Amino acid sequence: MFNFLSPLFWYKILFMFELILAEILFTHKLRKKKHFALRAFGAIGVCLAAAFFYPIFNYSAVYSSIMFLALFAVTLPMLKLCYNESWKNLIFCAIAAYTVKHFAYAAESLLLITFNISAMGSFGQYGSEISIISYMVNPWGIFVYCVSYALVFWLAYVFFASTISKKESLKIDNFRLTVLSGGIILTVVVLNAVITYYAMQHYDTLYVVIILLYSILCCLFVLLLQFGFLNRQKLKDEIVIMRQLWAKEQEQYQVSKKNINLINMKCHDLKHFIRQIGEKSSLDKEALSEIEDAINIYDTSVQTGNETLDILLAEKSLFCLQNNIKLSCVADGSKLSFMTDADIYSLFGNAVENAIESVQKISDPDKRVIGIVVKSTGKFISIHMDNYFTGKLTFSNDIPVTTKKNKAFHGWGFKSMQYIVEKYGGDMSVFIDDDIFNLNILFSINEAE
Repeated sequence: MFNFLSPLFWYKILFMFELILAEILFTHKLRKKKHFALRAFGAIGVCLAAAFFYPIFNYSAVYSSIMFLALFAVTLPMLKLCYNESWKNLIFCAIAAYTVKHFAYAAESLLLITFNISAMGSFGQYGSEISIISYMVNPWGIFVYCVSYALVFWLAYVFFASTISKKESLKIDNFRLTVLSGGIILTVVVLNAVITYYAMQHYDTLYVVIILLYSILCCLFVLLLQFGFLNRQKLKDEIVIMRQLWAKEQEQYQVSKKNINLINMKCHDLKHFIRQIGEKSSLDKEALSEIEDAINIYDTSVQTGNETLDILLAEKSLFCLQNNIKLSCVADGSKLSFMTDADIYSLFGNAVENAIESVQKISDPDKRVIGIVVKSTGKFISIHMDNYFTGKLTFSNDIPVTTKKNKAFHGWGFKSMQYIVEKYGGDMSVFIDDDIFNLNILFSINEAE
């Protein structure tokens, strides 16, 4: 039961330590419960104690498989103790962690065999009669162990664990996929134990190499399956959010269209009415001029050749005027006829709102300027916007990442713009040059039509 000279006795403790590290890799960004440090310390202690006191009554494939799965099961309630997540999310991360840990184990064994450091790889850990001293005093084996585990864990973080968003709840709706992934890993673990004990009895390296390659491929498949689904789920959520935003923008466009048209009509009538009063009374001409200028502030009719763009610019011009921002536009809106009204309103609306938000942070009145140019050159239609910018931007997939704290409800503007541009076969680029934010969009007339 407590054979201290058995490698398997010590390996089950090492197994638990490796599994804990792998689980931290996938769960450290999840939502933590209060007094997390104290909970985590206690959970790690419980897991290591379970590994130490787990009895070894015999050395067989079935018993070893049950032992490793039982130790894995111990970590699940400990994860629940530390993280404010659903069981589905925690099981998802735990299976991914077990997969990475087994991947590293198989990679280490394959390297040991490849470089002739150990004919049986790391499978000697399953033995019962080998001296623990002779097992551990192999510097090359220790080196391969450290390198293989460090490399596999690092790659797992870069390509998989890093895709889990910080403090954002996972959405594992398809639990059957998680069960399937767990079933695959269970099969790999059991087969690994069976081949291990068979190879130890018959000293057949070929079986060992085959099961190692099989294990590596299965582990990679499980990770791709799990996180491929997770990424698809994120894309679905993004599409739902963007559709909701587009619906609101379309509704806002209809409201803005009615309001701007009403304002322009009333202002036009009011100017004529004031002129009539001026002609029939002795009201000072200078006073009349001041009144007309005040009305002109609201008579913000912009003529670009595209009604939707005119309405948007009129709406944004009012806001800019009230906030001491100069909005200048040189646009041939007729060239945008290939786009729907909703897409024009969304594209330019998001672009102008981002520019306004940027220049509002600038105190120098000479730099509170936004420029818009829409023109056609040959077979291309170009849209250029620029404005002064302060601060730093980080980019993801060639678009700026929102600087707001609540990223779940912000940062969709550029994603929406990028989607619209790609919808019409265009290209969008964003860059900062000498404190000036530049947005360039290019459409090919043939593709756009």
